Parts: sequence; C-alpha cells; structure tokens
Amino acid sequence: MNKQIKHTFVTKTDVFDKQVEIKIDIFDLLSDLKVLMNEYYFATFESSEQSLVIGFDNGQRFRLSLEEIHS
Repeated sequence: MNKQIKHTFVTKTDVFDKQVEIKIDIFDLLSDLKVLMNEYYFATFESSEQSLVIGFDNGQRFRLSLEEIHS
C-alpha cells in the first residue's frame, strides 16, 4: 500500500508576508535537502519519512537521518 505524503514548501518571504507560523516536519526538511543536494551531487536519492539515502556510482551510500529536538 502506497502512503500519500504531502510536502509543504514555504519560503521566508511567504512567512513574513502572511505573518504566520509554519511547522515544518522531518519529511518536508528531508525533501528540501534532497532537492538542494541533487544540484551538487550526481547520485541517487531514496527518501522515507525520517531519512534520506544517498548513493554514488562508486558504491558509497550514506543515510541522512533527522530528528526534531524539542527544547
């Protein structure tokens, strides 16, 4: 079963113009990092709800995991 996940993308301008507080979740942040990293690296990117796996042609693979920190 495929779970449909919606990505929220909000720029600084959007927040300032509307004066709203936007809560970004881990999937949103990982999705944005995936797009940015795709501009700099020739690699494959596999994402889940809490991690991003980056694979390079030379066989190297990295897992980038995020965790929200509550203060």
